[in-house]
Amino acid sequence: MNCEFITSDMPMPSCMLFPKTLVALSISNIAKIMYCLILDAVLNFGIKDENGTLFVYFPLSKLAANISKCIMTVGRYLNELEKAGLIMRIRQEFGKPNRIYVLVPKKEN
Repeated sequence: MNCEFITSDMPMPSCMLFPKTLVALSISNIAKIMYCLILDAVLNFGIKDENGTLFVYFPLSKLAANISKCIMTVGRYLNELEKAGLIMRIRQEFGKPNRIYVLVPKKEN
């Protein structure tokens, strides 16, 4: 990989948002990366539900490809994120993908 030093006029590559509150959470690093991927998808391609809340359809196969893991591993990390209260998955009709809502951790005093 060719790398160069950052200069003041250098265009930056596209980046994902990584909330600082994730650093202190006791979840796996891959779960944190998945949260950032899902958050990025919601911010860029989110769909409004009937209440105006954004959600995304993110197929397991696409998530697995993005983090280079198998679908079963992705399922475990999604469960980890759900248990931590960072996402909420809403099941749809049979054969339709789940809605994934991203929950943002509140700042602690």
